[in-house]
Amino acid sequence: MSIKILSESEIKQVANSYQAPAVLFANPKNLYQRRAKRLRDLAQNHPLSDYLLFAADIVESQLSTLEKILYQHNSLNR
Repeated sequence: MSIKILSESEIKQVANSYQAPAVLFANPKNLYQRRAKRLRDLAQNHPLSDYLLFAADIVESQLSTLEKILYQHNSLNR
């Protein structure tokens, strides 16, 4: 097995032609809030309302845990 060593100009050419794909990260706090609201809205007059409300409670617990972690992280970085 051989390894090809690229020249500086070849490295620059490859680096300049690289386009990183656009990545959008959702705001986790907003994501969990919207998800819980959507589940609670869906639960109204739905045959699986108990399950949807249970899922909404789980999402709200995830949000609460996230807020605690973020608070602790921000407290440590002050």
